Order: sequence, then C-alpha cells, then structure tokens
Amino acid sequence: MVFIELTLRMLGLGYKIRYKLPEKTTADYNIFCIGESTTWGIGAENPTRDNYPKQLETMLGEQFPNKKIRCYFDSSIGQNTSEILLKLPHYIKKYQPQIIIIMTGVNNFWNLDRSNIFVFNKNTAVLKYTLKTLAFLNKFRIWKLIKLLRFYLHLYEEKWNRSADNRIKSFWDEEAYQDKLNKIASTVAEYDISEMVKICRANNISVILCSYPINCKFLRKVHMKIAQEYSLPLLDNCAVFQDIPDIYSYISEDRWHPNRKGYALIAKNISSLIKKYKLIK
Repeated sequence: MVFIELTLRMLGLGYKIRYKLPEKTTADYNIFCIGESTTWGIGAENPTRDNYPKQLETMLGEQFPNKKIRCYFDSSIGQNTSEILLKLPHYIKKYQPQIIIIMTGVNNFWNLDRSNIFVFNKNTAVLKYTLKTLAFLNKFRIWKLIKLLRFYLHLYEEKWNRSADNRIKSFWDEEAYQDKLNKIASTVAEYDISEMVKICRANNISVILCSYPINCKFLRKVHMKIAQEYSLPLLDNCAVFQDIPDIYSYISEDRWHPNRKGYALIAKNISSLIKKYKLIK
C-alpha cells in the first residue's frame, strides 16, 4: 500500500508537470474557466482540445473576428470548491481575466481535502468524527483512487436508465446517499462559490455561473440560488441536456461527462450568454 501510495503521488506530480497552467499570452479579452474534470474535458476523445473552454475560444474568435480572445483553464481534476477558492487569487493575478466562468461543486461530496466543511458542520459528534476521519483519509491518493473506482462502477448500474418522465436519473439523486453529508457539502459549495463571486466583483470581473449537464439536485439549487442572489447570468446545463431527445449522443460512456458534441453545446450556450449580456464589447 505504501508503494502504491508513492506511485500515485509520483504519477500526480507527472500529471501536474505535463498539464501545468498555460502561459498567458497577449489578448484583447481573457476568460478563465473554473471547474474540474467537466472543464478539463474528460469524456472527449481529446480533452485539452475538445473541452468547452477550447471550443468556446474558437466560437468567440468567429463571433468577434476583430478581437483576440483567449480561454484559459486549470487542468486539475477532482478538486473541491474550497481548493479552487484558495487558487482563485492566483488565477486572477496570472491571467487578469475580464470574464470568469464557474462550473464546480460536485467533488465536494467525496473530496474533503482542505475543505471548509468543518465550518458548517453542526451535526452530531458521530458525524463530526466521521468527517474528520474522512478528511484525514482524503490526504492519501490510494483512498481517493478506491472511491473513484467505486463511483465509476456505480455509474453503470440501472439507476442511470431513463425514468418514466424520460429524464436521466443521476447518481447523486439517490435519496439514501449520505443525506446529511450532501446537505453540508452543498452548504460549503454555496459559501465557496459566493466567495468566488465576491472576489471577482472586487476585481471588476464578470461572472457566468453554470450548472452541470447531468442533474445533481443539491448543487443545481445552489447554483440557481447564487445566480439569483448576485444577479448572474446562469447557464442551466441540466435543463438544456435533459430536454435533448438523444441525450446519450452528447454524453460519454461514464454517463456523467459530456463528449465532444456535449462540450460544443455548452460552449455554444456560453457564447450566446456572452453575446446576450454584452460581456465582450
């Protein structure tokens, strides 16, 4: 187990070296896309080329031919909102974006590493000590690997079949799935994303908030609440994708991440929001 842990850490270091933050180049408009695997592009055949930030950059280049527009993103995957919040000042300093797009929160339900969850935990002592134990275990890569494997095995169960109203049932919609932890994780997401918005506002940066393509009912409510509270443009990807008759042609085999076609749809709708709200002059 020690050998596996060290191996995973070395692989993680190699990943960070290979997929380090891109260098900032001269542009008229800089856009930074905040997120995790659904921003990096998992599910697409070539994630770093077919993810929604890269496709959005191409679309905006066609929409504004006289402007040089760059879309940047962090290739980190599996990070929670608290980890992203800690990185946000560095993102702003490095890229000086005029627009920041936020689609994050889903990893709060399984990754407690450096999480603000203990600030909001008001439950029983048993849950408190359970959370502390889980947070400690989250420091180990092998523990995260086991949880990810378990998660992806669950994705292929019958719960992913369409329900009677022709909608996809999400893994996170299972009523028996750690209801207390879900509520706390959602509260942390609301706090962290709200803080991100405040930091962006303090730096005169426009914000677009996005929900996930596959329904995560706890997070979707959080995203909608924050968008309403701060009067933000909201792209409800969940509503968009659920209304597609052939939704599986837009989703990858893991039934969570979009494929290239799905990321193109997200990019197209973000492009429409940018035009609608005149975020690029």
